Amino acid sequence: MARSISNPDIVYAGTCGGIFKSVDGGDTWTGRGLPEFRVRSLAVSPHNANVLYAGLDHGGPPTPVEQGIYKSEDGGVTWRPSGLPGARVNAIAIDPGNPDVIYAGTGKPESSYSGEVVGIFKSTESGANWQEVLSAGIDAVASLLIDPDNTAYVYAGVYGGDNFRKSANGGESWLSRHVGSSSHAIVALAMMATLQIAPGIPAAIYAVVAGDDVYWSQDSGVGVLDKGETTWYPRSAPQVSLNPPWLVAEDTSTIPFVTYFASKCDLPGCVCEMFKRDPQDPNYPDWTAITTGLPLGAPASLTIDSRDQSLLLGLSKAGVYKSTTRGASWINSDKGLNNTPIVDLALALNASETAWATVGGETFHLAGTFSGGDSWQYIPGSPTNLGAVAADPHNAAVLWTGDGVQAKRSFFVHRSEDGGLHWESIEFLTYTTSTSTGVSSIVINPNDSNDILVGTSGFDGVLSRTTDGGLNWQQLGFSTTALAADPNDPGIVYSGKAQTGQVFQYLNVWETWGVSEITPIVGIGDVKDLAVDFNSHLYLAASDGLWRRENSVWTKLAGLPTNDITAVAIDSTGSVYVGTGDEGVFVSHDGGDPWQAFNEGLETRVIRKLAISKCLPRVLYAGTGQHGVWSRTVASHGRMQAMPWLLLLMDD
Repeated sequence: MARSISNPDIVYAGTCGGIFKSVDGGDTWTGRGLPEFRVRSLAVSPHNANVLYAGLDHGGPPTPVEQGIYKSEDGGVTWRPSGLPGARVNAIAIDPGNPDVIYAGTGKPESSYSGEVVGIFKSTESGANWQEVLSAGIDAVASLLIDPDNTAYVYAGVYGGDNFRKSANGGESWLSRHVGSSSHAIVALAMMATLQIAPGIPAAIYAVVAGDDVYWSQDSGVGVLDKGETTWYPRSAPQVSLNPPWLVAEDTSTIPFVTYFASKCDLPGCVCEMFKRDPQDPNYPDWTAITTGLPLGAPASLTIDSRDQSLLLGLSKAGVYKSTTRGASWINSDKGLNNTPIVDLALALNASETAWATVGGETFHLAGTFSGGDSWQYIPGSPTNLGAVAADPHNAAVLWTGDGVQAKRSFFVHRSEDGGLHWESIEFLTYTTSTSTGVSSIVINPNDSNDILVGTSGFDGVLSRTTDGGLNWQQLGFSTTALAADPNDPGIVYSGKAQTGQVFQYLNVWETWGVSEITPIVGIGDVKDLAVDFNSHLYLAASDGLWRRENSVWTKLAGLPTNDITAVAIDSTGSVYVGTGDEGVFVSHDGGDPWQAFNEGLETRVIRKLAISKCLPRVLYAGTGQHGVWSRTVASHGRMQAMPWLLLLMDD
């Protein structure tokens, strides 16, 4: 997020589906363009709230030339390219004294892409032209900061080598230092207010070292005061924090100043951790937890309104939350943000017009359509904060769903026998202490509707089974991210485990069952999805690419523009559809060689789930990261039709 200095009521939010704008301090939001792009950084001109720059992500090769930096001069209504095509722009900083001067930091750490654009770039013409000012010895730039009291001083947090860089002459030359005890990058930089040190002493700097601690330097990081050895002091991130530091911000609108801290965890079920250090608190200098009202999620950005000390916190995959009590309590504040993250999709076996979707978040009920997506409705009596969903293969009115990822002791599956009108909640998993997990996958025995497998994710997840419709449960196996049954032999079921990148095969799972690990020898990253075609070939979607297992041999499939494969679905003709985390949907009619983009009309490229109907008309549904459910009809022979994607479900 980026808040206007000249008008603090105006706040912009960059998401994996474009730009949103608020004109009331974050209470409500409206879309402001670039819906097809993932936004990595934002900066608003300090003198004009309508002028802003968006730094975009890339998906690796082939990199679209239109990406890089985009600029708007009308508050986000229209956008135009503004340089650095093909770059992954992680940070943008605008000179507070001269808005024509802009710095941009680019690059992807450990990228295998030979065309990766890496470095710090400077424009003195409002983004019209750019000049590289630093690239040697770094893998990527994570953060940028300009000293507001002396704008010739520019600071950067980088990956590779020394993680702190400083220029005292507007980028003409750079000094380097290493901050912290780890090799990680400085992912955030912030100025420490002058008055907190002593009158007349230049402002100091906060540096957040990923996986380490928050540090501060009284000598601006390179011995400015004493002209000697650089001295960085640990700011002592909260020892009670379970996760590494990620954000730090200081409220300078009141004296004494208040420091806010957030940690980050990218694993499913991570608890959002926010802390503050307030000299007026009785427990100062210790940190105080301020998480009341916050959901699960990873903090992504924090802005402070200097007029009333209100806070806006952006959470990855969980929207925006606001506090008017300096963190004592939080309320959801993303109305109009169109934050509709799809968790799972289920289709009726014999009716392509009937589909179900679970939506991430504590307020969303199960959603359903009976018209092929022409109209959707949230089922008022259904539970909320749901994970996986499945329809009984013998009776489309019978639905199973389960608790979404959350931290608690008891977890439930929920069953409806009348299409979602009434529900029975069944406890199936209990822990002795609060545990973060959730139902990630449900498979129903095609020969017995009371025989069901339920997978839960996270480090403490398990694979559970009931043979009597939920009355009794037994644990069969490990933490499970995805399940898939062989259509030729439903007794063969595959499971994937995200955290360790493992794949398991269960034989005769509905009878005596046995399990063996079949993980590819090389690393595959996090397991995202599994599917089996009608030739019993297993397809594995993972964070390190798409894999196929044929006759016990694994092959990594080439030809896709990114390794971040999030979903896979296979139709009865053998066509394979894959969803990606940043490049949309692709299809292959020949088992993975070649691939064709399948994105016409699709206004977001962040795909979470795919499902294709087993009967005619054949409809492909795509659940997206923020922008609801989309559908596209495919020809009966599996080839592409001209009909583009249509938006079916979006929360307003």
